Amino acid sequence: MASPPTDIKGSRALMLLVGVTFVLSFILIFSVTLRLGGYLLTSTTPLEPDQEAIFPESFIVQGPSSSYRVANAVDLDPSRDNDFLFVIWFKLRHVLSEDERVTFVAKYDPNSKLRAGYSIALQKDTDGVRPLVYWQDESGQGHWYTFATMSVPAQSWVMLGLSFRSNQYLGLHGAVMGDTQGVKLLGGYDLEKPMIPTSESDLVIGAFGGSKFRGRIGPVGIAKPIKLGERLIPILNEVISRPLEIPATLSTEEVTFWTNGKADVTEHQHPIEQRNAIREKDVKVAQIEPSRATR
Repeated sequence: MASPPTDIKGSRALMLLVGVTFVLSFILIFSVTLRLGGYLLTSTTPLEPDQEAIFPESFIVQGPSSSYRVANAVDLDPSRDNDFLFVIWFKLRHVLSEDERVTFVAKYDPNSKLRAGYSIALQKDTDGVRPLVYWQDESGQGHWYTFATMSVPAQSWVMLGLSFRSNQYLGLHGAVMGDTQGVKLLGGYDLEKPMIPTSESDLVIGAFGGSKFRGRIGPVGIAKPIKLGERLIPILNEVISRPLEIPATLSTEEVTFWTNGKADVTEHQHPIEQRNAIREKDVKVAQIEPSRATR
């Protein structure tokens, strides 16, 4: 059989080349469209804070002994000379069950005779999650104080700000990251007389005393501001808007402890001992490299 003319062979080759070029062009255009479409969607849609990455040094509290401990120091206790502010970011792994109570901040020894110090816990009630604050001095004055319930969604970052003013006014504010309502007052108490809960115990953050708290701990800060009453809301607003930074409205001298969970970034440099807690970024490493043991 005679071979096809040369011009026919050339035509077939040309058609094949055109076809391949068309397919490649289509794939390229489709890929670019997907990328561009994703960019346009991201840039025109309001974004919620990236709650998985907002606190890269956050600690996962994964068991009854998961916590970190800050060595006892007078800087961590309230004092008569200044007001006191304690702020903490946390995230629950699951919704608390009815009547479940978890303690995740403690600077007191529940087994001691005096039990002086302070602590923060959460308790699930029928209408929400109720924060509880333990506040007791060395003379035995004080107890657990209850505050208004608030929404504490699982897997959402929540901030609590515990304040103590003029040696007798105990208050608590709260906020959920991304909530447009901002900082809310959860209540306050007039203790009627000076009640300073000094303690020789270490500060424990995480699962305390067999607590079933499970989740993550973000930044924690302690300050002893001058005239906190008129400055409290601006300070807490800064904590909400710039959670990775020490509020600029606080002077260096007023901030006695501030940590992302790894180290105290203040000039005091209080040592932190980690106990069975892992950082958020370590989880990501473990997911990428499953053969490596989680630190």
